[in-house]
Parts: sequence; C-alpha cells; structure tokens
Amino acid sequence: MRIMICGASGMIGSALFSALEKDHSLTLVGRTPLALSKRFLGVDCISWEQLNSERLASQDVVINLSGENIGNKRWAKSQKEKILNSRVESTHAIASICALLGKDSPRIFNASAIGAYGLPKSFSSIAFDESSSLPLKPSDFLSRVGVAWEGALKVAEDAGVNVVKLRFGVVLSPDGGALKKMLPSFRLGLGAKIGSGMQPFSWVTLSDVVLAIKFLLEHSAESGAFNIVGGEVVTQFAFAKALASHLHKPLFMCLPARVIKLLFGQMGEELLLSGQDVKALRLHALGFEFSYPTLSKALDHLF
Repeated sequence: MRIMICGASGMIGSALFSALEKDHSLTLVGRTPLALSKRFLGVDCISWEQLNSERLASQDVVINLSGENIGNKRWAKSQKEKILNSRVESTHAIASICALLGKDSPRIFNASAIGAYGLPKSFSSIAFDESSSLPLKPSDFLSRVGVAWEGALKVAEDAGVNVVKLRFGVVLSPDGGALKKMLPSFRLGLGAKIGSGMQPFSWVTLSDVVLAIKFLLEHSAESGAFNIVGGEVVTQFAFAKALASHLHKPLFMCLPARVIKLLFGQMGEELLLSGQDVKALRLHALGFEFSYPTLSKALDHLF
C-alpha cells in the first residue's frame, strides 16, 4: 500500500512509521523535508508546498497527524490561534486537493480528538460514542478546535472521498505526550490528585493507537468517525493512584482547582480539570480488540 504520512515526526507519526515501513511504500510530509530525510533515511520526504494533486493521486491513503502540541504552552491568544490554524489549514489543504481528485483520491485518515464532543455538564453525564453529535456552537476551546478540524474535511466528504476521522483520547507513552510530562513528578513521589480528581480520563496506549490505525487501513470500506480510546475509563484520581503504585511511589498530594487555574489558566481548566467518558463502539463492532483494555494491563506494558 502507498501511504503518505503528514506529521511523521510526532509521537504517533513516528510510531506509525516504524509499524508500516517494512510492508508499505511511505511518503512523509513536513515543514522541513531535509530534517525529515535525515531522521527517516531513504524515505521520500516532501514539504507542504510540494503537496499537489499529482502527489496525492499516486497514494492509496494519506494520514494527516499534523498539529501544534495542544499542551505545550499556556493558551495565550497567539498560541490558541497556532493550535487551531495548524490543524485546520493542513487538513483543508489535503481535503481540497482530494476533493478535486474525486474517484482518484486516496482515502484520508485525519487526526481528531475526543475533545470535539465538548465538555460534559457534569462528570456523571452519559458517555460519548461515535453516534454522539458534536456541538453546533462549541462553548469551550477544545471542542471549537475539534469541530473546526473535522469541518475542514467536509469539502472532501462532499466530493465522495473516503474520510476516516481518528478521535484520539489521551495517548499514553513514556516517550511523549501527557504521560511523559507527568513522569518526572510521579517518579519523585510528587504525583497528585488534581482538583476533585473525579474528572473522567479516557486513555489509550500508543501501541493500541497504531494497531487501530493498521486495522482501519485493512478495512477499506470504512469511513467516518472512530473513537480511539481504551475500554476502561477511569477518574483522574484513579489514574494517578495506579501510576504512582506502578512506580512504587506514594500519592498524597492534591492540587486544588484554584491553583491549576492560576498556574495554567484556560488550558488547565479544559485539559486538567475536565474530561470526557468516551467509548470506542465502532472499532469494537468491527471486531477490533485493544491489546491493553484495562489501565493495569496498560501500565504493566508501559513500565
């Protein structure tokens, strides 16, 4: 299979590249193709400016994982614009070319996130699944990003292109993402309950993300939204306790909500003090099984 990966230098992209390189012909797209070429030796690497209809018509699938790290910096206005634009602009560029190609277009696998569902009114709200509607008027930044991100695909969907929306939960890997940021404090015995600790935490291991994408690549008729989350949703406090226990460290600290808001502002409110209970019903219906469906198994695998 001929597969183009946009965002191969990120955590998910790098793991996906390693899983696909032996059996597929890969092309990588990034802002600095020279840097990509040095990292991924012997692989065709191009810039976004070189992305055109001829390039895309030669592919079977394009996987777009591009986007500014959402938890990298405090959400100042400029950072929020960067987070939003980096996702929407790259997605729209791909979708627009694919729409013009029509029946000659590759399938589009586009990253999204469970934040698109919006923040629940309470932590006891009914869980979201792929049949849940996205908010028409998002009231929080994460859902605004998610809705606009997926909205950029509409031009391709309207043209009949097969589009798969990958709605990721919190992807767990000690080498990147949220878990990498947590580990230093937890390893020092300074892990903490955040706020009430009751906010739902929908997670998935990086290895299961890769397996889910490979599974969907093999199911060529499938399209639409797929939640990529493990089977066991836990609270933030339960996750913190389990992580501390696996690292053989205590968990006695608590960071009050007011401290989180003071330190991180809106980013802290949405990423740390809130959460969603999300189910991966469509993957399960197709027969996909997560290798690490419980948090205990996932942590055993990761550490």
